Amino acid sequence: MEAQIKVEDLNTGNGLLSNDLSNLSQRAQNLASRVSSLEELAGFQPIRGNGIQVIIEPAVSPKFTEGVDLGIVLDSDVALIVNGMFVGGAQAVAVNDYRLTSLSAIRSAGEAILVDYQALIPPYRIVAIGDVTKLERELKSGITSEEIAEISKGYGIRFKVESVSQISLPGSNIPLPKRASVRND
Repeated sequence: MEAQIKVEDLNTGNGLLSNDLSNLSQRAQNLASRVSSLEELAGFQPIRGNGIQVIIEPAVSPKFTEGVDLGIVLDSDVALIVNGMFVGGAQAVAVNDYRLTSLSAIRSAGEAILVDYQALIPPYRIVAIGDVTKLERELKSGITSEEIAEISKGYGIRFKVESVSQISLPGSNIPLPKRASVRND
């Protein structure tokens, strides 16, 4: 009798543990799915969708002031477009196929434009995935468009904005940060 009660208790405990395991397994799958979608939005996983692209090219007839070519594309011109795309609601942005993340930097080194320390070669192709109408509105009639027009008129730099169907953007190739911790030295 006592052995039978023990067996029943063990079977009951087994059933409870089995349910717990099933629940934990489901939670783990949900968390893995959430991490994957957050990595996609953060720029660490490939993403696909509709959007726009902007091609930036140097001036055809450059203007020189004190020996400086004013018709070259600057890092600030690329950053202007990238920021305009995010203002327009972009979910993901890449510059010459380098996917941007919150850790990305757009800089210059001499005349070279760098994205995540990778030198880019003109023409500069900036692609964004998102609501095409909102993205185009910002780049064709929003505040960003006014700055584009000023740069284009003043320096001859060429900007071409067009919608694109089914864009595929790679995940960023910079290492995904794990986590920070305080060192106790």
